[in-house]
Amino acid sequence: MHLGAMSYNQDMLKNMKPILNSDDFQQLEDVSKQDLIDYVPEVLKLYNKHEKIVADMLESMEDQKLKIKIKCLNDTRCLYDLPQYKYEYFIKTIGIIVYGYGDHLAEF
Repeated sequence: MHLGAMSYNQDMLKNMKPILNSDDFQQLEDVSKQDLIDYVPEVLKLYNKHEKIVADMLESMEDQKLKIKIKCLNDTRCLYDLPQYKYEYFIKTIGIIVYGYGDHLAEF
């Protein structure tokens, strides 16, 4: 699930860069500009949080086959499209929904 959250936040950061450099961004009101500018560090913080969770998990994991599988899925995101990784795809999707932008269930 944390790999899903990482990929979501990584995609958000990648998509924000062209927006912040666009002419349309310059035409926004100052409040809207500031909202977008403030959004980037929040997303980066979430990405780093989930990256650390995955790194800690991999460090403490003893199952080498599972460790290699997780590293491969993290490094090569297109693996999720293969039929043999359908379960991992669904787990990643749950991670995107639940942890993608924060932890929405933490309040409950």
